[in-house]
Amino acid sequence: MVSEDSNQAKSIINNLGIPVVLLDREITGLKASAVICDHASGVKEATSDLIKNGHKKIAFVSGMKDLLITRSRIKGFEDAYSEAKIKVDPNLVKLGSFSEEYSYKETMELFGGKKRPSAIVAGGIGASAGALRALKDLKLKVGKDVAFIALDEWPMFDLLSSDLSSVYRDPVEIGRESARLIINLIDGRPTSQAVIQTQYRRRLSSKRVVNG
Repeated sequence: MVSEDSNQAKSIINNLGIPVVLLDREITGLKASAVICDHASGVKEATSDLIKNGHKKIAFVSGMKDLLITRSRIKGFEDAYSEAKIKVDPNLVKLGSFSEEYSYKETMELFGGKKRPSAIVAGGIGASAGALRALKDLKLKVGKDVAFIALDEWPMFDLLSSDLSSVYRDPVEIGRESARLIINLIDGRPTSQAVIQTQYRRRLSSKRVVNG
């Protein structure tokens, strides 16, 4: 995962000499179109649902904060708290990597003590896998002991994890818009941006009502 501030990445892309469409990236000084997903709205809806169900101590584990996708997600998370007039506990927000290993480590630390959060929002496929593995190792049942929301769904998600709530971005729509923007660039049209809405899919893992 490359930082959006990477001068090396900018140089490589600018020197390609071919049309470029970015996915969920915001890189200044780059001649490229972009498909941007509105993660903030989906995450806000998901977090608000947790808060309405009684959750106040919600953990948030995701990737690097210098990426647009993470900034958008954390904005939605914080907006939900702000709307509910509750302060976010910064000790429950862990931003560093989308990897399974990072998420596993942080989730183990967050939920390994007595005063653990009552819910977790995991940002990305790797983060979700790591968080779920940690909760399993801690013998905490999702939907009973801990509420869980995954940001993104992986292939066959509905078959393997039919009870997991998620914030979904449609890969078909993303692919369609990416192709449209590429064709526009090939035809000599100026760079542009397409925004894809995300969808909160409420399932059993986020329905539990808790105290505190």
